[in-house]
Amino acid sequence: MKKLLLLVIFIFALMFLPVLAVNKATAAELEGVVVEEITEVPSAIGLWWRGVKENISLAFTFDPVAKAEKTLKYAEERMKLAEVIAENSEDEKGQERVQAMVERAQELFEKVGTNQEQWQEQEQERVSRLWRNITIHQTNREEALDNIEENASGENLDRIREMRAQGLEDSQRLMNAVQNENVPEDVRGQLETTRMRIQEHVEEVQEYNEERHEIMQRIQAGDEDAEDELEELRESRMEQINERVEQTEQLRAEVGEQSAAKNGNQKGK
Repeated sequence: MKKLLLLVIFIFALMFLPVLAVNKATAAELEGVVVEEITEVPSAIGLWWRGVKENISLAFTFDPVAKAEKTLKYAEERMKLAEVIAENSEDEKGQERVQAMVERAQELFEKVGTNQEQWQEQEQERVSRLWRNITIHQTNREEALDNIEENASGENLDRIREMRAQGLEDSQRLMNAVQNENVPEDVRGQLETTRMRIQEHVEEVQEYNEERHEIMQRIQAGDEDAEDELEELRESRMEQINERVEQTEQLRAEVGEQSAAKNGNQKGK
């Protein structure tokens, strides 16, 4: 009994140690939520222990908004893990771990939406921040998946795109809440913008997956030209991803310049 008590205390101590790291500069930061910086590929034991801590922490968080924010934080960290693993692991096992991280992130995000009725009734200021963080996470998630697609290939790449399509459909269901009268007015515009962006990405991925499916059927039927068409389709999709990554970087630079100018003007007053 004493050993069990010590183990529980040890787990709680690890869970609530202050997190000193911050987000990567390439991702927008969640408001009021500290997200761990991921810089190296963790071991299998490290990933298992992370899952244990996530589950215990969520189980002992009872405030609906706090629980949703924590769930979103873990989803954000899982996507960062997926990015790091994709950048540093080219073998089959590494690609499988990337898929596992993306799946876990999607599972966590789905929980945020499932518990919406609970946190939606809380203090409006907290709910508004949570909605803003949901839109930030969605943007970060899509950018992370763009980067993951750049580092994947072959069947792994196709599997990532299939998962992406499913994740976007799940996101759509939550983003459709923008029509809900309970959504705070101050975040409606941001939600609508995110919802439209998600819809655009859904159409992109669905179109790719449909074309790929049709070509794969032709390959199986013995069409010799279909192999070349499949490669052209993959190259076209990669060009699309590269273009969006460049646009995102440019937009971030413009936003940074505007923010710096705004801060400069405020200091000058």
